[in-house]
Parts: sequence; structure tokens; C-alpha cells
Amino acid sequence: PGATITTYVDGRPVAPLSVGAAGTFSVSLTELAYGDHALEVIATDQVGSSVRRVAHLRVASPLVLDAPLAGALLSRNQVAVSGTALAGVPVTLSVNGVETARTVAADARRPCAATGEFGFDRGLLQEGRNSVSVRADPGEGVQQETSVSLDVDTTPPRLEVDSPQGPWRSRGSTVDVSLRAEPGAEVRLNVWEREV
Repeated sequence: PGATITTYVDGRPVAPLSVGAAGTFSVSLTELAYGDHALEVIATDQVGSSVRRVAHLRVASPLVLDAPLAGALLSRNQVAVSGTALAGVPVTLSVNGVETARTVAADARRPCAATGEFGFDRGLLQEGRNSVSVRADPGEGVQQETSVSLDVDTTPPRLEVDSPQGPWRSRGSTVDVSLRAEPGAEVRLNVWEREV
């Protein structure tokens, strides 16, 4: 208690502080740029003795991937990708580990889009499991990345009719139909364009 605290951020001084009776102090660091920062704190007691500590901070840029949704199942091999990042920051799209497109998150100079919004019209996917990721690069050696996994199934489900087979005539109003289809597929049976 009674010590004076001197704080520096990236070598620039912050207003001196005094340690309270409980031995605690606090400081609010505002308007830090995105990237890495060095926080230096020097405590000096009433007789002039001092101790120095340095902490390293990283301020990451906001990055949100709005679409596609994680775990989605698609019937086509193209997907629209959209989200938000720090306005004016370059954003890179990767599909299955391969960079496929780049854009810049919208800023105030592009009033047609919300600030920080980005989008890619077509991400080309492969059959089966896919990984879609976006990376924001605000500079200062800081990158932020987020990704989702989704599945593509462009193959129509298998459907086989076991009975009745071939040209077939019924002598009654009841017909037993036996089918085989892909597990999980929805099967609809129509007779003369009417679902039964």
C-alpha cells in the first residue's frame, strides 16, 4: 500500500497510479490497436525501491462465420459463405485447406453493406465431408481463423422395387408393395399421381 504504479503500453506511459490500502490497483487500457502489445508495470515504494513486470497482450479482431452452418447437409457442391470481421480487413476463404478466394470486410465507404460484412458467392465443395474456413488478417502479425465442417451428398438415393415386378394385374383392391431404399431416405408412393 502507498506504492506508486507506473504503466507503459508499447513503451508509451499511462497515467501513474497509487496502490490502495488493500494493496490493489487497476487501470483501463482503451483504444488498443488489434495485434500484439507489451504491458510494462513498475511499482515504486515510498523509499524508492522498485520492481518491474512485463506482460504480453494480444487484441484479436472479431471474426464470425454466419453461413454455412456447421453440420449442414447439402445436395449441391456449391455454398455461399458469409460473416463479419473488422471493417476494412482482408478475409480469405479456404475450402478443404486450399485458399480459393479473397475479399475485404465492408467499411463505411461501402454503404451498400453492413460494416464488417463479407461474403463469397460460391465455395466449391467435394462429395462427402468438407471443411470451410475463413481467415481475417488485420495486420501486426495477427490472424484469426474460424471454420465449420459440412457434408455434400449429390447422389440420388438408391431405390429398388422388389414387388410387384413387371407387368402385373391385381384381382383385388389390395396390393402388397415391397421396396428397398437408402437408410434414412424418405419414400413416397403415388398411384395415378395420388400419394398413398
